Amino acid sequence: MIGNEVCSLEGTDELLRKLRGAIVGVRREKQAALLSAAEPLLDRANGMAPDRLIRTEVEHSGPDTVVVNVGFPKDKWHWRFLETGATAHEIKARNASTLYFEGDSGPVFVKVVHHPGMAARPFLRPAYDETRREIEQRLGDYLRKVIDR
Repeated sequence: MIGNEVCSLEGTDELLRKLRGAIVGVRREKQAALLSAAEPLLDRANGMAPDRLIRTEVEHSGPDTVVVNVGFPKDKWHWRFLETGATAHEIKARNASTLYFEGDSGPVFVKVVHHPGMAARPFLRPAYDETRREIEQRLGDYLRKVIDR
């Protein structure tokens, strides 16, 4: 109501539908921009990794943020030790069972293994450091094209 007059607004349902569609479109464009920008990192990391298994995936996509993960598959969890190294440590069998591994003369069953540790041989961080400027440039170029549309 404005003064003594009653006002009505028509088309609000259509406007809300279009706004929701625009928000989804923006989120999709942000995901596409980040995935495109990550390609140089993906290529470089795969060239440095033990196998060409480095992948990108959208980890989170919310109204304000999109997070893209560049990393190794979950079944290659031990690659994190290549990236960061490991100190000497003991590996103990769980629940009074035994550890099994293949020895020089056949299978070996033990309760504890003394791991000597290992030096880091990183591949993800160096790949990022080498491609960071290109990632930023690609992201900017992609977003400029989207905005110009």
